[in-house]
Amino acid sequence: MPDTASLPTPEDARREYIKVMIDLKGQSVMNLLVNYVIWDNQLAQSIKIDYRNLTAWLRGTQARLSPTKQVAFESFLGLDGGKLQEGVVHSWQPTLSASDLKKHLDIIKRWLGSEPVVIWDIGRHPGTQQIVRIVKMNTRLVRISAVSSLWEVLLPVMNVSESQIRYLPTKPSGDHYWQSCPLDFGAVSAGLIAIDRLEQVHNSADQIEDNTWLQLIKDCGISGISPREARKRIFNSSMQHPRYQGSMATLALPRT
Repeated sequence: MPDTASLPTPEDARREYIKVMIDLKGQSVMNLLVNYVIWDNQLAQSIKIDYRNLTAWLRGTQARLSPTKQVAFESFLGLDGGKLQEGVVHSWQPTLSASDLKKHLDIIKRWLGSEPVVIWDIGRHPGTQQIVRIVKMNTRLVRISAVSSLWEVLLPVMNVSESQIRYLPTKPSGDHYWQSCPLDFGAVSAGLIAIDRLEQVHNSADQIEDNTWLQLIKDCGISGISPREARKRIFNSSMQHPRYQGSMATLALPRT
């Protein structure tokens, strides 16, 4: 039987989730706590969190942060019971290395790898080499700004290749449009859905055209017409079109 004393407690699991989210946010604990204080939310107004107690708890010191405060800070970071909150535009800007990110992959897979994922590329973070993308998972959206080496780690986790990433049209406001806080989930989601539907229309038209050519090739094969013979017949038929009669007659005039 497994040693129950060695199994992580719910508090240990919550601590790990919060530490990973802090790394993905790309901000210091102090900055996050400052933002928590000014967070327009009843939790933040009624539940105060001390910086020293929070950092001690994150280091593993038990009983330094009450369960109520743990849940409040977890909610502020965008988590709900160890899962990403729905109906929220999350914003991640990880500054850790690819090797450090790999240590978090089990948790990130739990957040990003359980549902179909669609990614839109919206350019680069102004003044940096960070590639900015929006990841959509049904009712959750995550805006991720990360350097190429981190994307190389994240994309396989999300079962997405570079060739599958879609590109959003360039906006005059650039990436600042997607950084406004808080982003309106409904507006962003509706915008992405509209782009997705437009792509589907284009893809459908292309597919119909491709299928028409495939059917023509199939019909030629059934009729025993080789590609060379089909080309010859199409060319000869087009030359009989009235549009070409004048030019062909001119070309046929004998030289004097």
